[in-house]
Amino acid sequence: MSLRPGHVHARPLISRVIARACRRVLSWTMLGAAACTLAGCVPAMKVAKVDPSTGFLHSEKPIAAKAERVRGERVDLSKHKDLLLVTGYTPETAKFLAAQISEIGVFDSVVTLRELEEQVIRHGLQDRIVSLDSQIALSRVARHYKPFLWLHPKTVRENDKSYGSLVLRDAATATDLFEARIDWSFGTSDETFWYPLFNELIAWVNENRQGEE
Repeated sequence: MSLRPGHVHARPLISRVIARACRRVLSWTMLGAAACTLAGCVPAMKVAKVDPSTGFLHSEKPIAAKAERVRGERVDLSKHKDLLLVTGYTPETAKFLAAQISEIGVFDSVVTLRELEEQVIRHGLQDRIVSLDSQIALSRVARHYKPFLWLHPKTVRENDKSYGSLVLRDAATATDLFEARIDWSFGTSDETFWYPLFNELIAWVNENRQGEE
């Protein structure tokens, strides 16, 4: 079966365009990943269940830290729940983050970069996604396919300290809606890094759910 000329290189084109949208974030977050590896503190990245009595993540070990919320905009979550893109330090990190946010149950569909790429191609929108600036590329996907949010980790250096952050961004407007961070010096186990970040995200989600009419 023959393909239309525009379809021959669809997958490589979409891969390059959307991947470039994450390049800046990954360039910053690789610093944190490298620091973690050198320190021998690679987290298990085990998906935690939500404790029904508290609404927050439950772990066999104590969750020994609390994340600092850097940004928390007021939003109508009902307009942003349809689709969430998740990227990470590595493909394995992205899969863990996607599985953990899925366990929390906020968004109807949670996808990785490759899965978003496949959806764009299946809907025949590859001709509308061209090699533009990275954030513009994601904005075009959000405009021509469907609105979505983008969850990703990043590393920030401030006042001689390194922080790992979890950021939730509106892809269409390039606006950060939520960001929580934690000092790398606390360690990077699930209980001292990932779970506190997700618990702060849960708290923000609950605040916005309460504000829904």
